Amino acid sequence: MLTNKDQKYYKSITLNRIFAVTSVVLLVSLVWMFADDYERSWKHYQKNFRKIQSEKLAAGYDSAEYDYGQELAEFEKKQIRTAEDRIEAEQDLKAANDAFYVVDQDYKFAKAELNKLIYEYKEAQVGNGGDADELRKKLAADTEKVRQKKLEQEKLDVRVREQEKRLQELRAQEKDIDKRFEEQFGKEKVLLARQHEKVEVARMSFANKVADAVRDLPILDLTNPYYRIQQVVVNDVTEDMNFVKVPKVDRCVSCHQGMDKPEFVNEPPPYNAHPNLDLFVSSSSPHAYEAFGCTSCHAGRGRGTSFVSTVHMPSTHQQDLKWHHGEIGSGDVKEKDWHQMHHWPRPMYPKKYTEAGCFKCHSEATNLEGADKLNLGLALIEKSGCYGCHAIEKYRPRMEKNNIGPSLRKVASKLKDQDWAKKWIKNPRDFRHNSWMPSFYGSGDSDPTDDVGLLLNHRYQSDTKQAEAGIRNDTEIQAMTHYIFEQSLDFKLGEIPKSGNKDTGKNLFGALGCQGCHQVAPEPTKEAENIADKRNQIRKEYGPNLIGIGTKASAEWIYSWIKNPQEYNPNTMMPNLRLTNQEAADLTEYLLSLNQKGFDQTTVADYDTAMLDTIAGEFLQGSYTRDEITTQLASWNEEDKLSYTGKKLISHYGCYGCHEISGFEDAKPMGAELTYHGSKMVKKFDFGLVQSEYVDKKGKKKYKDHLPHTNSAWFTQKLKNPRIWGTNASVDLDTEKLTNLDSVHVVNEFKSFQEKYRMPNYGFTDMEIEAIVTALMGFVKQDAEASKIMPRTAKNVFHEKGQSIIAEKNCQGCHLIEDRGHAIKTALFDWMMDQPEYEDLSRMEAKADLVSFIPPNLIGEGQKVQPDWLYHFFRAPEMVRPAVQIRMPTYNFTEEEINILIKYFNYLEPKGENFEWVDVDSWQNNVFRDPHQISLSNKEYAEAEKLVSKDGHNCGQCHWMGNKEPQNKLPKDQAPNWSLASQRLKPEWLAYWIANAPGLMSGTKMPAYYEGYKDLMKDSEGYTNSTAFPEILGGDDGAQVRALRDYVLNFSANQVVQQLPDAETQAIKKYVLNTE
Repeated sequence: MLTNKDQKYYKSITLNRIFAVTSVVLLVSLVWMFADDYERSWKHYQKNFRKIQSEKLAAGYDSAEYDYGQELAEFEKKQIRTAEDRIEAEQDLKAANDAFYVVDQDYKFAKAELNKLIYEYKEAQVGNGGDADELRKKLAADTEKVRQKKLEQEKLDVRVREQEKRLQELRAQEKDIDKRFEEQFGKEKVLLARQHEKVEVARMSFANKVADAVRDLPILDLTNPYYRIQQVVVNDVTEDMNFVKVPKVDRCVSCHQGMDKPEFVNEPPPYNAHPNLDLFVSSSSPHAYEAFGCTSCHAGRGRGTSFVSTVHMPSTHQQDLKWHHGEIGSGDVKEKDWHQMHHWPRPMYPKKYTEAGCFKCHSEATNLEGADKLNLGLALIEKSGCYGCHAIEKYRPRMEKNNIGPSLRKVASKLKDQDWAKKWIKNPRDFRHNSWMPSFYGSGDSDPTDDVGLLLNHRYQSDTKQAEAGIRNDTEIQAMTHYIFEQSLDFKLGEIPKSGNKDTGKNLFGALGCQGCHQVAPEPTKEAENIADKRNQIRKEYGPNLIGIGTKASAEWIYSWIKNPQEYNPNTMMPNLRLTNQEAADLTEYLLSLNQKGFDQTTVADYDTAMLDTIAGEFLQGSYTRDEITTQLASWNEEDKLSYTGKKLISHYGCYGCHEISGFEDAKPMGAELTYHGSKMVKKFDFGLVQSEYVDKKGKKKYKDHLPHTNSAWFTQKLKNPRIWGTNASVDLDTEKLTNLDSVHVVNEFKSFQEKYRMPNYGFTDMEIEAIVTALMGFVKQDAEASKIMPRTAKNVFHEKGQSIIAEKNCQGCHLIEDRGHAIKTALFDWMMDQPEYEDLSRMEAKADLVSFIPPNLIGEGQKVQPDWLYHFFRAPEMVRPAVQIRMPTYNFTEEEINILIKYFNYLEPKGENFEWVDVDSWQNNVFRDPHQISLSNKEYAEAEKLVSKDGHNCGQCHWMGNKEPQNKLPKDQAPNWSLASQRLKPEWLAYWIANAPGLMSGTKMPAYYEGYKDLMKDSEGYTNSTAFPEILGGDDGAQVRALRDYVLNFSANQVVQQLPDAETQAIKKYVLNTE
């Protein structure tokens, strides 16, 4: 029997079996782990990229021709290597090296013995043993021995170098063969071939093939594999990882192998190059991959190495479905089923919203290069006046001006009757199809996702509730209109002093540039197909479409308004065109004739007394008991109730956010702040009960219980129909439109009025919504690293501020600035074709003259004009070009705005060739007031007159010279008056303009006379002698240009306007001085 001490409580055989099984499981798991790691998707992407790269390299050269050439080259090099003189040289070099080695070793040993002897001698001298005299003699003998060894070493060293030089000369023959081969085959092709040999296994040597196969095997790939995770660490950009700031790590290039290679731009993802390598990724771009990574802009999880772990997000529902089924990118790699990593706070921007990442670092910019969609979104937010209801830090200065919509402080003097205002509030697009006034009450039965349509929280399942909703809407409109007109201030309208002519007014409307901001468009025009056209459409709609204004406003108000807009509203964006009484009367007559448009579908019933009490009572509920409310209502008459209710409704709907309304001077924005709306957590958005549906691959309709819970999905539906959330709406995920329009209704009919959604519907198009969502996604609460933000230099700051003013004043409605604008171009061309001189010409024939009528391209304007002149021009504009009848308006600029604009134009780098940008930091302190002194000798003056004359360049054919009219009598063929030159133009710019005007501004009618003129900052010689007048000033281009420049400036400085006959004086006033 076993004692307790020896007793076993287990069976060895059982334990052995368990151990065996677990060992096998462990081994299988280990193998599985290595196999799974070896088969990771990024490795497959790299393998596929290698194949694509190999194919591209192979297509760049003829491999058979290259191999044949290489074989011939190797044969020639082999012959050189086996030649007798080559073999003899190598043998001689070897013998010299061997001899040198022996002597060098003897020298080193002898020197070591000498050093030892020197030490013993020094020790003997101080009495530490040894005979100093004997040692001195031995030291002398050894020193001579070392010297002899050194001489022998030096002789052999010379011999070695001579042999090496001889051999190098012979080896150079091999290099000549390689060089000749490169020249014959092409250096670029040779480079491609060598790269191809590193990529394509079939072209590798046997040793390299073995190494390539072995180094990527499991476990062995820990050394230096070809397929490996590639990453960049951006040390000056940090991420918050569990409350610890760590440097940003991006591994995106592990899959996106071709992102910095321009030749891969047309490949499918993830093998394609970044579409804008001039701005992003490439080492020469402002946003190099090594300095920024990818997720600094795109968001997402840069440390991830799979499609899911990097938190890619789909752009459309169809893409979502494909990803869920593993159809990702080019489809050649099977990914695991995609799902969103919900706990990662910064998912990657969907592709269509990628420009949102630009805003974090460029929040001050108005027109950011490479971010057209973001620019459009920001422009739409500004145009729509979103900051009137929602505080947005970027638009804080605009919020303070409170001039998004027209002022209503004196509206009673403007409108013919209150009935128009009531219908306008109810349905603005019934009167003006492209109005930017949103819909608060709906517009009939159209689809609200296509147009403004019915607002969904006005639709009820109960007929009784639906009828009450209609009564309530009309009562609210009556109350608000009553309050606005009751509070309207008096504005005295005088009589029109002259009778106007409608046809003359119509011509003036086209000639003066009104269509740079306004349209007269009775019917909707074709919707813009691209972002650039959309931006120009917004510029054209800067002011209201004037169709139907004759039915809206009185003649006296129109006359007063266009004569001096600031008198009616000091904060208006409408500038002063300095109209004469007659011009204002003619324009008034034309605008009054635009009376063919009224409200075709809209009616507003009188207010309902009981409903008025209900609405007023709802607003009183927060401050009074039920009995007190009853008493208060009983004490008010109908006027009191309308005034109280109207004011409360205006506050409720936030009308004061866009309009100046008496009684709301200090009111704050009533909506949620949007400054950081892109960072708002998805769980804080109310998706309500809105459902969704889609059609699968088999054509079957599928239903989901909710919309995709993402910021972008919520933003999109909020903009399509802001009041959708409290309804039973169902949205098609593919079209993002309602599928149950006929039956959609409010779910909770008993929700209080104050709890209902009140954001109006702007009727945005899909393009507009996508752009606005891009901007909203960029409004994030994430500070950009200081090292990555564009340096806040004076140039950058004033460039951004200038862009903001340019956009605010809609300067690009008429002008081309930074290659954007000239929105008036089409309308101006139409006006030009209506003029008598173009009656017999086709549009193609007349198009060349458009450049004479259109406002100038302002590229390089700061390098062109004197800052002092520009300052005074902003204050009091004057006519410069005789043919341009469009009148530069007088804006109510502040001193700060003028200074910003002057610096903005001076900081803009001109596009012309050979024109250096000049840094201007303080024009007020004469930093850039030109020091040029006119210095013309009598001979140069006489020669310049020859160049100006008819026998020379014939400048008088186009240019006014003081009071002397040019030979061309039509204004379209005339050029600016020289009398303005010295005050207006910078001398160095004028010299370039005379030499090669098209080089500074393409499309100009001014010819290029001296294209060889290069250097104007330095008065150096050596210009090309390409002048047409070689007999003048020795045929020196530079001397002729300088003489012409100084002649023009001298003429301008000494110009005296003489008394002319009346008719001629009137022509000067009309085309040059722009006075009556």
